[in-house]
Amino acid sequence: MSTATGTDHPEVSEVTLAMVEAARLAPSVHNSQPWRFEPLPDGLAIHEDADRALPSLDPRGRQRTMSCAAAVANAAVALAHAGVQPVVQLLPDAGRPALLATVRAGRPAAPGDTDLRRYAAIARRRAHRRLHQRRELAADDVEALCEAVVGEGARPVVPDAPARRRLGVLLRRAVTHQLRDTDHLAEVDRWVRHPGDPQEHTDGIPVASLGTTPYPADSIVHDGWDAEELDEVPVEDELELSTIIAITTRGDTRRDWLVAGMALERLWLDAAARDLAVTFADQATQWPETRDQAAAVLGVPGELQLVLRLGYPLVDVPPTPRRPLSALWL
Repeated sequence: MSTATGTDHPEVSEVTLAMVEAARLAPSVHNSQPWRFEPLPDGLAIHEDADRALPSLDPRGRQRTMSCAAAVANAAVALAHAGVQPVVQLLPDAGRPALLATVRAGRPAAPGDTDLRRYAAIARRRAHRRLHQRRELAADDVEALCEAVVGEGARPVVPDAPARRRLGVLLRRAVTHQLRDTDHLAEVDRWVRHPGDPQEHTDGIPVASLGTTPYPADSIVHDGWDAEELDEVPVEDELELSTIIAITTRGDTRRDWLVAGMALERLWLDAAARDLAVTFADQATQWPETRDQAAAVLGVPGELQLVLRLGYPLVDVPPTPRRPLSALWL
């Protein structure tokens, strides 16, 4: 097995390095990149980094866990692309709670067309915080994206137009709550990066990547918003003309969060391969009261984990920064 160089870790094979490179490009809440990677003789272990927690937005660590699960999904895609069947084990060691998953090499297997498309999409995937074209997705695209969710063991829900409008009411309520939460706004501000900052950032969200139009185009409540401006935004109209896919799980345990995060990334990679935009419509899942109400409005079975807006982009969006490999090894 050949060994890669320039990784700041002397025992990393080229395949493991490819897995880490793919995993570090996964989406994460506020681009916090809350993961650490441990090389294994036959693969990679993915750990959560609780030092990168978001206590106001994510007190239970649910979104942090889903972020790490997206990294797990990417590592598995990279291993499949290398011609090896990935074997994923979630929460493999109860004595090491920060160890969320291992991705190990199984039998040799030539990558299929889906593996190749998903691997190519990893570097192209973006969080889209801009308006979409005002039309719903083609039915075959929706079906394919839902199949990606099912393939990871989660369940997709595609609400109809009346349900999407009712969801808009809940999103408005959740956003108003966040706008009045000074701790939440301060936490977001710590993760927004500005051009004049004295140091170069390798995490967080560049202010240029934030949407210029308030919710539902811009999925992060930040200091550029105010409640009066929100009242003028036709949130319900925008959602009624959108395609929404909700991701649900049977329960609400850490294992369920991992399943949801892996399903999210599979869907997202398939969307990127189709040149589709993905925007989080998640405020209603971040506040317990509206999370339960959103689940009822959408008629979801089990536990609502994620709500996504999907559509055809109007503009391209830039990539967000990434931490160096040297900061990611455990």
